[in-house]
Amino acid sequence: MASMRTNEHVVRSGLASRRLRLSLAALAGILAAGCSSTLEPGIHGALAAPGKGAAAARGVAMGPNLSALRGRSEQAPLLPPVAGPEAPFAPALLPSPSLSPVVPLAGSQAEEGSSAHLSLLPGVSLPAPVKEKVVRIAESYHRRTGKELVITSGVRDALSQADAMYDLFKLGADVAGLYRNKGALREIQRAYEEGRAASRSEGSVVAAMGEVIRRQVESGVYISAHLRAGAVDVRNRDMSANEKRALLDSVLEVDGVSALEETKPPHYHLQVD
Repeated sequence: MASMRTNEHVVRSGLASRRLRLSLAALAGILAAGCSSTLEPGIHGALAAPGKGAAAARGVAMGPNLSALRGRSEQAPLLPPVAGPEAPFAPALLPSPSLSPVVPLAGSQAEEGSSAHLSLLPGVSLPAPVKEKVVRIAESYHRRTGKELVITSGVRDALSQADAMYDLFKLGADVAGLYRNKGALREIQRAYEEGRAASRSEGSVVAAMGEVIRRQVESGVYISAHLRAGAVDVRNRDMSANEKRALLDSVLEVDGVSALEETKPPHYHLQVD
């Protein structure tokens, strides 16, 4: 009885081992069918002419499926292998990369109202209606020149406006030609000159100018259109004469936008209504 049990155990172990070898061979054949013949030159020949014994069994178990693998096209996807007497379980086919659907990455869609041809410096923001018009100008400019527009300034609060005007005063710009409200301009310039005369720090002078601008805004006086979100500054220091003309032509295509060239620092001031 012990001898019979031992023999039965050996038979079962041999059968299990044989089934495992067949399954591994099936998986290797399926994987090889998707590989380049230059990487595995012997695989396809072995599959085309299986030998005797175990090799023949592998050919019976896998032959139809491997033929389908070698001859399948993207229009005729391979059916999964079917288990048989010689292959108690059939390995699952790996999906073909060529048949896998392409799923767009999250966030790959362009933001509404944005353009690949428009660049805003850090800290610059534009209200949606203003940005929509500037995007159209940028697209037109790119068609003409192949270049993008760089926006150096948009909406400003009182302190940001004071900081911009401080630079203009320091550079000796013709501020009288830039700002229409001469009374408001004189108030801000007085705060600048008093601070400089007292040898105050730049931050202190800008803060004093910003306080003047804040009070003006509260009373309905806007020294700059940037305070009302209708102005946009476009960098032009690296534009050729032809590129400047291309920008002005692009501005003319969009209703409600005008352009004024300023020199200190060099840029185009766009007024968006």
